[in-house]
Amino acid sequence: TSERSGVLANEVDGAVVDIQTITGEGGAIFTPGLRNDGSAWGVTTNTVILNVPVDTVAEDGGAITATLTLESAGSELINISVSGENADEVTIEPSSLTVTEAGATVTITPVNDGVLDGDRLVRLFAGTSGIFPDVARLTVTEVSEDTFDLVINEALSSVVGTGADPNNNGIIEEPVADLFIEIVNTSDTQVNLGDWQLDAYYDVNLTGAELVHIFPNPTVLGPNGSIVIFGGGDVAAMNAAGPEIFGNALIQLANRGGNGVNLPTGDGGIIALKTPFGFEEDTVSYNIDIADQSMSITRDPDITGDFGALHFDVSTAFEFFSPGRRLDSTPFPGNGAVALDVFGGVDIIGFPGWKASSWYLNYNVEFWPWIFHDEHGWQYVDSGSTAEITFVFDLGLNDWVFVNEGAYRWIFLFGTNQGWIFTFDDNTPDRRFFQRLDDGSLFSVPAGLPVN
Repeated sequence: TSERSGVLANEVDGAVVDIQTITGEGGAIFTPGLRNDGSAWGVTTNTVILNVPVDTVAEDGGAITATLTLESAGSELINISVSGENADEVTIEPSSLTVTEAGATVTITPVNDGVLDGDRLVRLFAGTSGIFPDVARLTVTEVSEDTFDLVINEALSSVVGTGADPNNNGIIEEPVADLFIEIVNTSDTQVNLGDWQLDAYYDVNLTGAELVHIFPNPTVLGPNGSIVIFGGGDVAAMNAAGPEIFGNALIQLANRGGNGVNLPTGDGGIIALKTPFGFEEDTVSYNIDIADQSMSITRDPDITGDFGALHFDVSTAFEFFSPGRRLDSTPFPGNGAVALDVFGGVDIIGFPGWKASSWYLNYNVEFWPWIFHDEHGWQYVDSGSTAEITFVFDLGLNDWVFVNEGAYRWIFLFGTNQGWIFTFDDNTPDRRFFQRLDDGSLFSVPAGLPVN
């Protein structure tokens, strides 16, 4: 090594040496990372500086101009890029340009993706080989409207000492299985929670959020209804327990993380409910003083109050917890399974009136029992239809058809030309092609369309 620590006198390896002889005019007695005279080991002639004039910009805020400069004379071909998972939040033009001492400019344009995914931090990198690069940070803020109104209403983080059996499976004080998180839909419309997620973690967790549950698709929560996610238990038995135990709420078991709902009882805890695109619909926190009190933490009053009350202290029914039920012990008014239509459709986020079916695809129900299908156009759903046997009158075919999840894309056409027909997946309401099963012939609606 070029220097050693611990030399406090003018002596090096047994010989008396003037410190300035080895350290230069500065007289420093140590120079970690530098030469003995305090200079850098490597000499860099150029440093690029990226200056973004704002810290935040809205998704629809329009372009901003950033400047690039070199600290010393010369010119360099500089590349500008966006790194990380949020790279698609902005575009940069140009992405490569020659920068001189006089500087240069680039245009940064936020992208309005039309998806409710929350504010996103992007990292902008400017540099090239042989120079010191620069990194700038820019937050792109969300502009899409939050059309949901769901809240985390109650959570049980510790059951030890209660002598209770919150998940009603006959085993008391299960440290993982008995813990739960309760969510309430406070709006007047149903919400499909499919692919949403729950995180739970310590607020000092350096690794960030920890996923504990992804809601199966579909998970349809009715207006003013609740859902309870337990750490473990028998879902069938819970759903059969009746209104006195869980208030006929939807029940699911935590399916990620391997430790139930993973509710912290030490330092501060955080629970976050997020959409499939990462938008935090609701986030609550609680401190150690109420995390390990053998009763749940709740909002007081239900839904609208601050999260952080000890349940027994505010329960008019004098209960230590009430999963699926309000503080007065009564069920939330919208509890119970939501009856889906015969196609099993669930709401499409951001498109009011539109449903998505796992097999019958996308359709609008604003004029139910008339639907507008994005392939078939207008259809009328017979009131006697079920999920297994569904009859619809197809306005384009001008006759009744039978559709079924197991057979679709084959459908049965009634009338004078009855028989099984195949509907192609590139059809649109004004251009539809079918193939008959009996003779393989093709026909179109409207008739006579050219076959490409």
